[in-house]
Order: sequence, then C-alpha cells, then structure tokens
Amino acid sequence: MLTTKPISFGQQHSHPIELNTNEKVDKTVDYIHNNPVVSGYVRFPEDYLYSSAGNYARRTDNVVEVLLI
Repeated sequence: MLTTKPISFGQQHSHPIELNTNEKVDKTVDYIHNNPVVSGYVRFPEDYLYSSAGNYARRTDNVVEVLLI
C-alpha cells in the first residue's frame, strides 16, 4: 500500500552520532535498512531496490554495490 503523506528525507534535526562500537554500527545500519519497511514501501528491508539491505541478505539482484562491514 502506498502512502499519501508528504515525504521527507532524513531527520529534521542534525547532530553527530559517534559509531564507536560494533553494536552502535549494527543498530544504525538496522535502523536505516528498516526505514522503507516502516514507511510501508516494502515488506522486508532487502526488497527495497536502492538499499544495501539486499547485500547483507546475500542477494545478487541489487542496484547498490557495497562492501559489507
């Protein structure tokens, strides 16, 4: 189901977040990957075409090529 609410990219406030542990990196990557799911664009993070979530799920049909961390 598509949403009709206005689309905004990113947060309305900006402050640096130090990603100094693996746990913080994992939590941030999970948050970013789940944004399309929460917004209702896809059912699973790896189904969003322009996301690195598919790379982490070992899919090969992604548009984005990334180095996994």
